[in-house]
Amino acid sequence: MGLGDHVEELIQKPVIVGQVSLPATGYDERKPRQRVHVQAGEQAQLLGFDLEAGRKPLTATHRRPAVAPAGAYLRYRLYWRALGPIDKNYHGFVHLVDVNGQPLVQEDQLPGPFFHPPRLWDPYRLVTDTYLLRLPPDAPSGLYWPAVGLYDFETLERLPLRIDETSDLGYDYRLPPIKLLNPPAAKPAQALDIQLGEMAWLFGMDMSAPNAEARPGDSLVVTLYYRVAQPTTVNYTRFLHLHSDEHGMAAQQDGIPQNGRNPTWAWQADEVVADTVELSIAQGAPPGVYTLYSGFYTRANGARLPLAAQGQPAPDNRATLATITILP
Repeated sequence: MGLGDHVEELIQKPVIVGQVSLPATGYDERKPRQRVHVQAGEQAQLLGFDLEAGRKPLTATHRRPAVAPAGAYLRYRLYWRALGPIDKNYHGFVHLVDVNGQPLVQEDQLPGPFFHPPRLWDPYRLVTDTYLLRLPPDAPSGLYWPAVGLYDFETLERLPLRIDETSDLGYDYRLPPIKLLNPPAAKPAQALDIQLGEMAWLFGMDMSAPNAEARPGDSLVVTLYYRVAQPTTVNYTRFLHLHSDEHGMAAQQDGIPQNGRNPTWAWQADEVVADTVELSIAQGAPPGVYTLYSGFYTRANGARLPLAAQGQPAPDNRATLATITILP
């Protein structure tokens, strides 16, 4: 106890008048299985998360995504801690987005337990905030990122996120991705037998060109069907070229499979990948017979993945898929 008119006096004249013993409260604070450290404005910190699919705990990293089938229920549990008194009941969100930021499924809610909204949070204990997301049964295979954050419900303004004073994360934070698996319903119209190194087989193809003919300016839609043999850590680029030794390149498209949604480094063993590509035939393409080629290469050095067709090495490591006649 202290008496005095000023802080200095109170500090100098304290008198111990007794002792109080506080027994253990029995409170066992739940800890996140996976740690993060993100600050939301000046209000709160996100310190970790748990992920479950069908009540089964999953672990995800940015190089090893968690795997779940289409139609599965994902449960994300976020762990928040207030940085001080919070003056508003901010809303939280978990949006599962693709590589282009388009949401596949999303959930927004008042975060925390029902009777413990943000205005009641304190800096002394973690608050758990649980979101249940169902992966649509018809969702295409690929990578999806949980984007999380907080926002003002009245203005819809999101709180800025950062790791430290120099690391601005924007207005949502991407947790490690989910690899969604959903075998394509369609079967290829044309069978192929092309081995892509140790990674996969190209076993079929669909093509939109009637009678294998097209004209300059036409769009040629090609779907390539792969069956994965074993995972790889390499992020290959797929190429599809319509080329003639006489006339040169009439159309080409190089990119990550499924328009960037399903990179090879995330392919899973036995996964079937349907990669649809639209080729635009150049307006000035001369008439003639062209060959449709495909394969994979690394952007780092341009080295192509070794290919074999019917057990024989493919020249230039490119697979011959079809011949197309470009009409005048």
